[in-house]
Amino acid sequence: NQTQRHASRADFVNGLLAALYVVAGTFVLSAAGEAEVGFGMGAFAVLFAMSSGPLLVYLAIAAVFPLPRPRGRRLAALLGGIFLCYGLVLLSGARHQTLVEESQVIGDALVAEIEAHRRLHGSYPLTLAEIGDVAAPALVGSQYLYLSDDEAGFVLSFPAGNLVACRRTAQDPTWWCDD
Repeated sequence: NQTQRHASRADFVNGLLAALYVVAGTFVLSAAGEAEVGFGMGAFAVLFAMSSGPLLVYLAIAAVFPLPRPRGRRLAALLGGIFLCYGLVLLSGARHQTLVEESQVIGDALVAEIEAHRRLHGSYPLTLAEIGDVAAPALVGSQYLYLSDDEAGFVLSFPAGNLVACRRTAQDPTWWCDD
């Protein structure tokens, strides 16, 4: 009877841990594509270090010393939750990267409008409002930031999450994303 209660508690704890991993992965995936929150591949490393690192150390120690460790379906449930979480985090990183790239393409079209304004009026617009309606970046909650100077040209940028901003200038058509 006591063994049954111990097994029941172990099933509950392992199920709870697996569910927590799935919830964490779902949260990361749901935040993908948001400019201020966006998780990239760095979230994968942080999640591993904070959760699976200690779990794997425990399992390694339990293999050598007589410590209780999950087996059979408990281990399968726990590992299933962990790997599902990692899959969701990887999917989140890929989704976020796609939206950053789409935002860059939209920004390139905006640069063409900025350059057309310069050719027509002899100077860069002071604000983006001078060229009309401006499309927003593909990242949710993001907007393009624009600075201009007729001598230096312009800088067009947008926030891309994780304290990263992507930018390009009049002189360099390459997008640079860094913090």
